Amino acid sequence: MKAAWKVLNEKDDASRYYTTEAVIFDPKTHKCGQPQTLGLVGLHILQKVAGFNAWIWSTFEHVDNVPCDATKQACPPPPPNGRYAFATAADAVTPPRDGYQPDTAWRLQKRRSPVNFSRIAQFTGRAAC
Repeated sequence: MKAAWKVLNEKDDASRYYTTEAVIFDPKTHKCGQPQTLGLVGLHILQKVAGFNAWIWSTFEHVDNVPCDATKQACPPPPPNGRYAFATAADAVTPPRDGYQPDTAWRLQKRRSPVNFSRIAQFTGRAAC
C-alpha cells in the first residue's frame, strides 16, 4: 500500500478528507515541526499474484484533487468551497500564466499516461520526530 497526504490549511475543507494528525520532518533543518492535520489525497493498493508477471494496481484519487475534464467523462460536482487540492477550476480550461505551476497531478490528468513518482527528499533513516 502507498498513501499520499496533503497538509491541510484553513482554506481546505477538512470534512471532505480522511484526516490524521502528524508531525512533519523538515529535511532542510533536520527538525520536526508542530503537529499538523493531513488529508488523504491518494491511495495505491498493489498485489502480486501467482502466474501473472505484473503487479495488479488499484488507485484511488480524492475527488477534489484536480478539476475534471467534462468533455471526456462525467464529472462529480466541484468542491463546495470551489477549492481543488492541486489546481483551480480555471486550470482545467487554461493553464495559469502567472508563474504558478499546478501540482504534477494536474499535468497527469491532461497527459493520461503512466508515470513513476519519486520522493524529493529521500528518507534515509528514522526521523527524530
